[in-house]
Amino acid sequence: MKKSVYIIFVLFVFVSNMVIVDASSGRLKSDSIKTCNGITYGSHSSDNHWHVASMKNGSYYATGSPIYSDPCGLNNSSENSYVQPHEENNTNTINEVFVEEEKSSDNLLKSVEVDNNSLIVSEVMTYNTNKEKVDIKVTTNNDKATYEIKNNSNLKVGENLIYIDVKAENGNIKNYMLNVNREKELSSEKGIIVYINNKEIEFKDFKATFNVSSNEEEINIDYKLKDKNTSVKMSKISKLKTGKNNIDIIVTAEDGSENKYQLNVYKNSTFEDFCSLLLTVILFAGLYYFVRFITRKFKKQKKS
Repeated sequence: MKKSVYIIFVLFVFVSNMVIVDASSGRLKSDSIKTCNGITYGSHSSDNHWHVASMKNGSYYATGSPIYSDPCGLNNSSENSYVQPHEENNTNTINEVFVEEEKSSDNLLKSVEVDNNSLIVSEVMTYNTNKEKVDIKVTTNNDKATYEIKNNSNLKVGENLIYIDVKAENGNIKNYMLNVNREKELSSEKGIIVYINNKEIEFKDFKATFNVSSNEEEINIDYKLKDKNTSVKMSKISKLKTGKNNIDIIVTAEDGSENKYQLNVYKNSTFEDFCSLLLTVILFAGLYYFVRFITRKFKKQKKS
């Protein structure tokens, strides 16, 4: 009887010690240790509940509340692995945190050039030209920003609205407007036809001379322009003097370019008119006698 009681007592103590070692000590079974999502877990009881594992003196011990299902689960089986015991105090753990770099919101323009002319950057810009098309170059403030130029086609006379949309790296868009004012293309035509006393004057290298008799006191000057937008400035002569009378004619085209014509109206003296008349008489008399001589000679040859 005593021997049976002794055996029962020994079995009771042995079983009690096993429970105390497994549960109260908190030591986890080495073959249950696994790691997933950066956390190490382990089990130490028959009902297979789990704890977060903590290393101490070369063994893993339970910490925190029990977990009654596999914390790693089947989907994390590739990450589950047995971890060799190591001393917590002798290990330096580096936790790497990857933070996505924030994308830039810079959607500003750094510079704007139209036909190589720099503009002051603002939300509304203005440029004047008389060209049918302009070349626009822009630079964004941030290298990762993009831009689009809209309506930069052939320009009509008047206002032309061109839009520049700048898109930041993060997708934010800023709108700029460029108002290109196309002025009418100005003519450079400077042609002129000058008439004196209804006779057209022929210029050579922008110079011409016109003779009048000694009895002329004034002349009538008229002109026609090849472009109605051309303007003319002409010096006036109220009364002709004997000899040279210079008249300056300045023709200004619509675009501001000029041609300068010089007209010399030469008034003969009385002596010059007399000599001219005498020379004319002599020429006509000589021509008359020459024709008469030829006629008589022809008649004589015909009679003989």
